[in-house]
Amino acid sequence: MTVHEQIDPGMPAVPNAARNRRIAQRMIGRGVSPVAAWRMTLGLRRMDLAARARVDIDRLALIERRECPPVRQELSRLCAALEVTDRDLAEQEAVTVRTRMFGAH
Repeated sequence: MTVHEQIDPGMPAVPNAARNRRIAQRMIGRGVSPVAAWRMTLGLRRMDLAARARVDIDRLALIERRECPPVRQELSRLCAALEVTDRDLAEQEAVTVRTRMFGAH
């Protein structure tokens, strides 16, 4: 069973790019990292993506597990290897920044 069939077995046939984007977005919405979601959507093994992007496979595993964010050069190579934009690989979660006002009680 393909990733497409697992995510949405009733999904109508649409152009691959649009379908891949919808699949990857659903996976990201379910908590999968964007890099891992796109890799699985495209049917790539981790070692295949690592070779395409010229990224160490252990480093790629850390990126996919969100233990270490990619540096700019890695992000560029991952985008090229997956044929997506850097916006596609951007984390979708909002980061809340808390500030503390000193002197306020």
